Parts: sequence; C-alpha cells; structure tokens
Amino acid sequence: DVFFVYPEHMRSWELDKGECINLTKGALITCDRVLTVSQNYAWEICTPEGGFLLEHHCKSKGIYLAGIQNGIEDTWDPLFDKQIAAQFSAEDLSGKAACKQFLQKSLGLREDPNVALVGFVGRLTTQKGVDILQDGVVDWLLRDEGNGVTGRVQVILMGNGDKHLSEWLKYVEAQNKGNVCGYA
Repeated sequence: DVFFVYPEHMRSWELDKGECINLTKGALITCDRVLTVSQNYAWEICTPEGGFLLEHHCKSKGIYLAGIQNGIEDTWDPLFDKQIAAQFSAEDLSGKAACKQFLQKSLGLREDPNVALVGFVGRLTTQKGVDILQDGVVDWLLRDEGNGVTGRVQVILMGNGDKHLSEWLKYVEAQNKGNVCGYA
C-alpha cells in the first residue's frame, strides 16, 4: 500500500488530512534490493532522523539493504597503487607531497606545497549542491579575509551535467588561473 499519512505536526493547514501517495514508500515495499551511496547512508536511512518517516520500511529490507561506497573500492590503496606519483600510507605520509605536486602540475594549478586543495567530483546539478558553490562558496574559499591575499586554497571541480554549471566551471577557472581547475 503506497498510501501515506503525514503526522499532524507536519501538515500545512488545519483541514489537511496529511493523506498522499508516497512513491518512495511504494518503491521500498516492492523492490528486491536497496543500494545506497555508502554503508553509512544505508544505516542512516534506518533511523528516525534519516529515514524521513520511512525508516521502518528501510529496516524491513534487512540483508537486502546495503551501501556501496561512491565508486571507491578497497583496491584503491595508496600504499599499493602504481597509478599515482608516489605511494604512501597512514603510517608514512612522505609520498603524499609528491602526489599533490603531480596533481597540481597535471591540472595546471600553481605548484605550492602550502596551499589546501579542496575538490568536488560529481554530477553538475543543483541536487548535488553545485549551485551553492556557484553562489559564492568558491569565491569565499579563494579569498583570505585577513589580508585580502588569494592563493591559500586551490579548488578542483570535476563533473558533467547541467550546461550552465559546466560553463560556470570554465568561467571560474579562467578567472582564477593557477588556483582553480574546472574540468567538465
């Protein structure tokens, strides 16, 4: 039954009975398996805070509810990865600087070991929050409020999706050469 009734405190006006068809509930009831973007998110949607009134339906999937980490596999271990500039581990971070320098150089960023690198890789759509980055977050990251100096942070934005956001990536890179890589 995909019929759903919202609790009284969530209804918009006094005569609202809170009745609706909830397609997400219907999908949870009829699907064979639920896969989320991470194991943590699979756990989160089973809680009242993250389940949005559907946590019981999520929990009912039992072993058929799982998370797959957003494309990152266990085989991507920097200690054994031959595709990166240098290997490193949690115990020995010495190769990390060489990887950072290689990334900066290959993306046309100013090579500076002292800047922070901030990255986004995802679909260029408002659903992923890219519009928030566009509405001033990138400018804020690049600006040092203390003395007006730029260059303490570099931003890497990669993805494809909405045309206006792809064009914005090209624009923000052109305006901040050496500090921003917009790869669409």
